[in-house]
Amino acid sequence: MISLAEVRAQGKAMRHVDIAPHKPSEPVFQGPPDPIKAKAELEAAALNAVYLKRLWPVGTPHQGNSHLGGRPSLPAHTPWPRHEKNNLPLHFLAQIDCAEMPSIETKTPLPPDGMLLFFADINEDMDWGDNTETTRVIYVPATHQVAAPSPLPNDLPEIGHSEGEETGVYAHPSVKNLSELANLRP
Repeated sequence: MISLAEVRAQGKAMRHVDIAPHKPSEPVFQGPPDPIKAKAELEAAALNAVYLKRLWPVGTPHQGNSHLGGRPSLPAHTPWPRHEKNNLPLHFLAQIDCAEMPSIETKTPLPPDGMLLFFADINEDMDWGDNTETTRVIYVPATHQVAAPSPLPNDLPEIGHSEGEETGVYAHPSVKNLSELANLRP
């Protein structure tokens, strides 16, 4: 054990280096923004959008082909999308029938008909980024649409699974699609 006298002696032997305090070129807080200017900036950056609302409780009857969660209506010869690295099936997120969407002006217009099927790997990290490794959107032309939902793949991982595994510490045991997860709510 070192004594207090030894600590003091070592401290005196150390050289002191003066570091100038950091002075930012601009103040960090400049006060509240001008509400009129802020509103104008927000309106200039605003984009048209469509709000998707999940029906509650799960199983509530709905009209049309669009839905969040559940099972997708994949055409017969369209394989279920899989993770590019570990080859596990991606989780189904949503099915949007473009013919049911309202007509709005957007920078990236939707097709007038057909289905958009959204998939992603719902693992414990949820690090989707902007890639096709863990996310996928499939466009199904109206001429190829099917009414029957596709069966879930046998090797579909549990929601919240560990990377590259079918289960994990944060996984919901035996829950493999969003509709099942919603049913677990109290």
